[in-house]
This record gives sequence, structure tokens and C-alpha cells, in this order.
Amino acid sequence: MVACGVGGAAVLSQALRQSLYGVGNLDPLAYLGGIGLFVVTVAVAALLPARRALGVDPLQALRHQ
Repeated sequence: MVACGVGGAAVLSQALRQSLYGVGNLDPLAYLGGIGLFVVTVAVAALLPARRALGVDPLQALRHQ
């Protein structure tokens, strides 16, 4: 799965190379930036609902089911 993602990213970067100035098709900094952005997005998407769920009284949640 990871190999497929890396391969797809390499192919896509070849296509984007013509429209982006100064970014190579296998630029490690661009890959690390993309991975970092993905990790932050996933963390926010997971933590916000979890924090909201912590504020709910379990007895009230069971009563509404």
C-alpha cells in the first residue's frame, strides 16, 4: 500500500514538475512536507471528536440510545 502511494506520488510529481518552479520530482523536502501535513490533518480529525466525546455524560448518552 505504501509502495503504491509513493509510486503514485512520484508519477504525480512528474506531471506537476512542469507547473511548479523549483520542486524536483523526487524532492525529499516536498515529500516530508506532504507527510507532515497529512499527519497533522489526521491528528486534528481524530482528536477533535475525541475531546468532544469526553465531555458527554455516559449516562445521558445511554439514555438517548
